[in-house]
Amino acid sequence: MAKMTIGTKVESETHEKLTKLAESRGLSVSELVRELLEAGIGEQVEPAAAAVSSDLAERLDALEAMTFKATRAAAKAQFLASMSVGFTSDLAKLIVSGQMPTSREKTEFLAQTNEWAEDFAKTYLQNDPRGDV
Repeated sequence: MAKMTIGTKVESETHEKLTKLAESRGLSVSELVRELLEAGIGEQVEPAAAAVSSDLAERLDALEAMTFKATRAAAKAQFLASMSVGFTSDLAKLIVSGQMPTSREKTEFLAQTNEWAEDFAKTYLQNDPRGDV
């Protein structure tokens, strides 16, 4: 990589400090100033990178939560669809056979279906600390 020259003026006290520090580290003043500049620039870049990393982590967490909620919603929809298919199939069999369920049988069947739905929800949908859909 090509090197460029930067010229700057500093107070004599600053120059003396730079000279002493450079000598103690076995460097030229130019080498020391270069290291200090690069370290200073690095300190400015690292917080920006950390902020991007933190923002990315937050966005990934939000995406994970949304994905989880979508998965749970899909599970609920799949369960309800399955229940509807089963209910429709049972009803079609009764109609084809000429047997219409009594009011009591309908009530019992709906109560059983509700119980299955509640059991399903308790088992598969409410056991996760990430919250409800």
